[in-house]
Amino acid sequence: MFRRLIGFVLGVATCFAAGSAAGDEIDDAVRAEFLATATDTCGEAGTGEDTIFPATFLLPGEPANAAPREARIYEFFCYSGPYTVFYAYYLYTRLDGITPVAFAIPDFTVDCITPGDAGCQRARLAVRGGTTAAILANTEFDPTTLVLTARLCWRGPCDAFETGVWVFNGGRFVLVQYEVDATLDGEQKPQRLIDFPIP
Repeated sequence: MFRRLIGFVLGVATCFAAGSAAGDEIDDAVRAEFLATATDTCGEAGTGEDTIFPATFLLPGEPANAAPREARIYEFFCYSGPYTVFYAYYLYTRLDGITPVAFAIPDFTVDCITPGDAGCQRARLAVRGGTTAAILANTEFDPTTLVLTARLCWRGPCDAFETGVWVFNGGRFVLVQYEVDATLDGEQKPQRLIDFPIP
């Protein structure tokens, strides 16, 4: 079942009201699409709580006083591990229909400068391009700011990890920040690979 977060986003109420026939049909269609397509990446699909975030947006280039477009952002539970929970996201707009969200992430290399007994103590990171991720770990979405954060811990203490920040802008999720701590030294000292202001 869905958990619905209903309210005002960017000062404009969404028209997809919970309990409306049209809204329920859309929700059912998105969930069916997720269950039909995510079995390879989401081994526990359908077993956890899913959440709907209503949102509004303007397309790039539209004036600030234009009528906002409505969207629904769906957060689907995929599976969980000892210290990590993975989620997939789907998006519905009248313009594009139902689409799975592929999140931009940097493709990077790790050069261990000073190996230690417990692993890499100092690391050099280099971005060599970009790729996408269909699922994200330990996510939090703020429906007021439309900012999504995710953190993937490389091991239990989370002293080595990668974390990203995306903002829902222009009807899509835009990567604005990405940090990686590739050292296994018991401390959190991330290096920022991507750094743009949140629009």
